[in-house]
Amino acid sequence: MPLTGLIREAVLAAAERAGGKGGMIAYLEKQAHEHPAAFLGLLGKILPTQIVDAKDEPLVVEIRKFYEPYEAASLKLVNGPMKLVGNQYE
Repeated sequence: MPLTGLIREAVLAAAERAGGKGGMIAYLEKQAHEHPAAFLGLLGKILPTQIVDAKDEPLVVEIRKFYEPYEAASLKLVNGPMKLVGNQYE
């Protein structure tokens, strides 16, 4: 086996052992949480460049971000100083 093949096998075996009982999947899940930028870089290298559906048409992926609503206290300086009247800012 060429050296690159041996190194590849060694890396895969190390990842399998590092994951403990869960194996390589557990290891990769941990890396995804602890090092998301590196994990997404790896994911980008192994995913196909174009994904198609069952009809061989390009698949459209929509990504949406949802933000928590601002609390009144975090908005009080937007339009200048405000004072608290009861439980509302004026």
